[in-house]
Amino acid sequence: MSKLDLSIQLELQTLKKENVSLKNKLNRNRTIEDELKEKINGLEANFNSSGNQIEALTLDQIKLSSNIRDNYQYEEIEELAQDILNHGQLQPALISKDNFLLAGYRRYHAIKYLNENKELFSELLDKIPATLITYKLESKVSDFTEDKIEEMQLSENEQRRSIDNFQLSNLFNKYIEKGFEQKYIAEKFNKSKTFISAVVNFKNIDSYLAELIKEFQIYGLSKSQFTGVNSSKDNTSELKFSKGIVGWKPLYEIAKQENLIAQKKAFLKLFKSRLSKDELESKYFQEALLEKEVKKPLVEAVRQIKSFHRYIDNIDVNLTKDKKEHLEKIKDNINQIESLLDLISSTK
Repeated sequence: MSKLDLSIQLELQTLKKENVSLKNKLNRNRTIEDELKEKINGLEANFNSSGNQIEALTLDQIKLSSNIRDNYQYEEIEELAQDILNHGQLQPALISKDNFLLAGYRRYHAIKYLNENKELFSELLDKIPATLITYKLESKVSDFTEDKIEEMQLSENEQRRSIDNFQLSNLFNKYIEKGFEQKYIAEKFNKSKTFISAVVNFKNIDSYLAELIKEFQIYGLSKSQFTGVNSSKDNTSELKFSKGIVGWKPLYEIAKQENLIAQKKAFLKLFKSRLSKDELESKYFQEALLEKEVKKPLVEAVRQIKSFHRYIDNIDVNLTKDKKEHLEKIKDNINQIESLLDLISSTK
């Protein structure tokens, strides 16, 4: 068999393997799809048989329960509101028998936003919904444990729009405060123990750094930098960074630092280019930036002192008494300088 024939045979074998692999993946996806359809049919049957019903409620009829999303400033409510305006509310929210909202907070806030900002949609006033479409359960909110409500919200958010890692941290830390171990949390939410161990530490990230990171998730930049870039006439200076949830690894890199200065340094190493000039020159970040600028001269000063010590040690020992006294004074001065350098280094 020629080398060409052998090459063709090997390529055919590779293609056959890839074909089998793709068929297996397709079959697995079909199986998963069938399982999901079965679950949906079961849920719909459960709603129809248990007396659960769809109701359109005004916002003032709805009561708010606890929610794992802790901040809607960064949740792109405007985008969802526009989608509801264009296509209507495609998915109902979930409420208890006594009208407590259990899941569907983003839809609730989107419709609230539309009704509070009607002047922005003057040509589409007839399309602004006055009510929130809901699935009303037969159970009261008191029939649900806090854990069960959080599970429903997490499941819904991960299906439609992932919650960020700060919100996951808040959720997981609630379980730890209740005495649950990380292993239990990992199994409950189908996450790795490594992930849980890292995420629970995000509560240690300084609040200002956390707010900036949340801005990155929405704008790609800090809000200040984003506003400045978009208002600039010089389009060539536009900075582009990906939006979306910041991963857990860079967040853990910040969270694991031993103090605030170290957190700021880790943050700047990762995200400095996303900040505005004013933010970088603020007192908050200057301390971390100046430390880096001061460190290099300090290192050089220590090197020079050590070099000077070696030079003095090599001076001929056959000196007059006066010269020896002068040499001792020089050594004392060098020691004092070394002490000052140590003091400066320790305060940084």
